[in-house]
Amino acid sequence: MLLLVVDGSGTMVTEAGEVALNAGQIAWLPKGSRRGFLAGAAGLRYMTVHQRRQALTLTAR
Repeated sequence: MLLLVVDGSGTMVTEAGEVALNAGQIAWLPKGSRRGFLAGAAGLRYMTVHQRRQALTLTAR
């Protein structure tokens, strides 16, 4: 997973420890990594990019 911090700051908690996050920062985590996020006082906005998966198919009932 690729993560881009768009705005704000916070902390990403992983199996390996904690990583401080700030606007403009990019982080990479291996597939299947466990993670959690703690937003800073001004909040935390981020965007993630994941490996392609099979597309979801919507069908009528």
